[in-house]
Amino acid sequence: MLSGIDDGTLFSQNVRHSLGNTKVNKELRVSVLDKSEHENFTLYHNGVTILCKDAKFNGEAIEITDYVVVNGAQSISTFRKSREHLSKDLRVLAKIIKLEDSVLSKKITINSNNQNAIKPRDLKSNNEIQVRLLEEFKRVEGGEYAFEIKRGQDIKPGKKVITNEEAGRLLLAFDLLEPESCHQVYKLFDDKYNDIFARPAVTAHRILFLHAIMGRILTAAEGINYKPLAKYGLTRFFLLSVISDLMKSNSNSAQFLKEPRALFEAGTIQKFLQSIEEVLQSIVIDLNFEVESLGDQFDYKGDLKSPAKLRELRGKLRRSYEKDVARKKARSLSDLLN
Repeated sequence: MLSGIDDGTLFSQNVRHSLGNTKVNKELRVSVLDKSEHENFTLYHNGVTILCKDAKFNGEAIEITDYVVVNGAQSISTFRKSREHLSKDLRVLAKIIKLEDSVLSKKITINSNNQNAIKPRDLKSNNEIQVRLLEEFKRVEGGEYAFEIKRGQDIKPGKKVITNEEAGRLLLAFDLLEPESCHQVYKLFDDKYNDIFARPAVTAHRILFLHAIMGRILTAAEGINYKPLAKYGLTRFFLLSVISDLMKSNSNSAQFLKEPRALFEAGTIQKFLQSIEEVLQSIVIDLNFEVESLGDQFDYKGDLKSPAKLRELRGKLRRSYEKDVARKKARSLSDLLN
């Protein structure tokens, strides 16, 4: 019996864990439950791939040490859950590879996974940046949050989950000011990966900081009069980019962009978020005015995917807010944060 199935350590090098009720996994379970299909199982199944540091024959058995399954997590997890229905007729091909070459090991892991489609996110799940962030999240805020870097990752109940996919979108909108690309999830772990994640500024606290701001944005977005815009997926990321633009233009708030960790450690994060909430109320009022002024010329689906139109609209909202501050109709970020 292979150990490490229940806690997932057997699949630690896999690019993803068990994905749950995918079409492939449902069909696999059906075959396992139907004992008349067991003798044909090797005809349906691609087998499992096991990497180990040592392997040797012991009679008719093979003894392996320091092993991981790099392809077959879905199947092995299904077998475990359906163990009462297994029979001697159900056999699976196993490829056991003894090696210590880490480069070759990664290539085998990637190329052997083809039963459930691999996504760019899966291929980055064991990247050192993602692993570092995963460990950081275990230490921040008393372990209240869990950072999901793999589909099917085992997360303890009660944890507040932030996926690296959501984190990438937050960073893309706030740090890179590219909210128009936040719907193109494949970019997060492909051609934009290094720009988004491979920066010293990207820490667990930074992601928590942006996640907290987004919580206030979701509430403020309810005040958008044009409801299709309020519910549109890119709207929240556009508003996040507006907040970023305002903070970067204000010397008092710009300090928090460099090290948001200070807000958490000083216990002032809630005060900061209350200030952001007040700013958002003004921004939403101005956004409603801009949308109403554009009338039929405003195509929210097209405009929120246009970098040029978003820059223009973001600039208008920033200038409107600055005018309101000058006219004493709104408080400046500096006043709010003091």
